[in-house]
Amino acid sequence: MDKQISLLVSYLNRCRATKIFLRLGYEFDNPTFGYSDNPEVYVLAFRKLVKYCRKNLNEETLKRVLFVWHSWGAPMASDELSLDRFYPGDDVVDWIGVSIFQQVFPWSKGLAGSMSDVENVFQFARDHNKVSLHCLSFHLIYAVLDQAILTCCIIADNGC
Repeated sequence: MDKQISLLVSYLNRCRATKIFLRLGYEFDNPTFGYSDNPEVYVLAFRKLVKYCRKNLNEETLKRVLFVWHSWGAPMASDELSLDRFYPGDDVVDWIGVSIFQQVFPWSKGLAGSMSDVENVFQFARDHNKVSLHCLSFHLIYAVLDQAILTCCIIADNGC
């Protein structure tokens, strides 16, 4: 894994984007991704990546990289899991992100989640004094909400 992290750092140092929002293990709590049942390992991996990056990125790049902890904004794989158990710590998280897909629809319940699941992530961000970011979505949401969701589109001005 260290070689892969080194390659990432090398790439980030070459990237000319004005801001880089690095989502490590995005949608960590999504049960279909295969690592949502082991928050301890996820936290260790997140912390290792951030610490390695902060130690090895050049000063200019480090000013442009923001580490994003990104939830899928729907129910956890089990009642024993929580956002708290997956949180790697204020010292390694710059922003907190969330995916918003089917949660906006009134028929979306159960595994698909609801807007209250998304709101829980936003509240978690507020509780940790972190900026929140709408990370992923799909086009139907915009038609349904008539552009009402605040979202961020990150575009690298010079490419990577």
